[in-house]
Amino acid sequence: MLYAVAYPPFECSKKEEKLFDHDLAWRLLYHVMEREYGRKRSTLQVVRGPHGKPEFSECDLSFSLSHCAGLVCCALSDREIGVDAERVRPYDPRLARRICTSAELAFLEKSSERDKDLMTLWTLKESLMKALGEGFHYGFQKAEFVWRQGSFCPFQKDLRVVSLQPVPGILVSACSFSPVPEKIELLDAKLLFREF
Repeated sequence: MLYAVAYPPFECSKKEEKLFDHDLAWRLLYHVMEREYGRKRSTLQVVRGPHGKPEFSECDLSFSLSHCAGLVCCALSDREIGVDAERVRPYDPRLARRICTSAELAFLEKSSERDKDLMTLWTLKESLMKALGEGFHYGFQKAEFVWRQGSFCPFQKDLRVVSLQPVPGILVSACSFSPVPEKIELLDAKLLFREF
């Protein structure tokens, strides 16, 4: 399941923005756990995996959180899952060289939507690294994707991915070892602040 809360960006420092987004993402997770599974926040204990990925210690669900200015998102699955959200930014060739394989760079050179395609690759790679539980330790070059039949597909055949644009200018990608939802449920941020 994929959930998101969109909000209008507001004037604040980067530090304040990150704190707000971090808090809102966790509020979203706890709201969804109570709504979908009847699990209250007080019954959920979060621990860290070997590479720092948060996980529930006494619950068989895997979760992943992400945020960018204007949106937070949460993915839940009965198998490992990763999610990443990013604003579409102007194409940066240095970023492309840092995160993309030579085949991905060749694709981007021909793309008529390089801004969007580069950020789609970024979100897919981050979601894959989160799903594997390794984060950046895994490496952007190993998280390889190929353009096939109108979308990016992972080289690992057992992984499933989806890339969505829930609101204008923001991309969200999810990666899992089980089917990933084809849509995101957008929730109202006011719901999350009434509960805590």
